[in-house]
Amino acid sequence: MEHLRANFIPLILVALCALFLFSRNLQTVAQQSGREGNEALDYILRAHFDKRANLASGRVMYATWFPGGPRIPNECEINAEGQACCYRSVYNWAAQNSRTAQLTREEIKEVQKSLHELPETPGSPPVANMLILSFRDGENWITRYYDRLKLPDGIKRICKIAGVNPEKLASKNR
Repeated sequence: MEHLRANFIPLILVALCALFLFSRNLQTVAQQSGREGNEALDYILRAHFDKRANLASGRVMYATWFPGGPRIPNECEINAEGQACCYRSVYNWAAQNSRTAQLTREEIKEVQKSLHELPETPGSPPVANMLILSFRDGENWITRYYDRLKLPDGIKRICKIAGVNPEKLASKNR
C-alpha cells in the first residue's frame, strides 16, 4: 500500500500543476481582455484550452475571432481529413453562415507547415482585435493569441486555404 501511495503522489502533483496552469491561462486572457466573468468568452477559452477534447475531435486547427464581440465570434476548424468549416457562432444559440471546404493533401500540408512556422504569442490584444488560434502539434495542443489587425503571413496563408478572406478577417467590420 505504501508503494502505491508513493507512486501516486507525483501523479497527483502533476495533475494539480496542470489544472493550475490551465486556470491561470483562462484568467490571464479574461483579465487582459477586460472581459473577466463573460460566460461567452469563458466558453470559447475553455474550448480552445481543452487539450483532450481537441485531440480526440480530430481537429488540426481551431481559430476564433470576435468582430461581433465575444457573444458572436467567427470560428474556423480544420480536421485531419482536410475538412474546413468556418461559421459565425452565436453563444448558446446557433452556428450561422457556415462555409465548408475540402482541402487537398497539398493544402493540408501547407496548413500544417504554416502553423508550425507561426511566431509565439506576441501579447494579448483587446478581445475586439484578438484571434485565438489553437492547433495540434503531435500529441500536444497549442493555443496562441494574435492581433487580427496585424496577422502573421502564416495565418494569412491558412485563411486563404480555408476560404476565409484575410483582409476581411483583419478589418474592424464583419
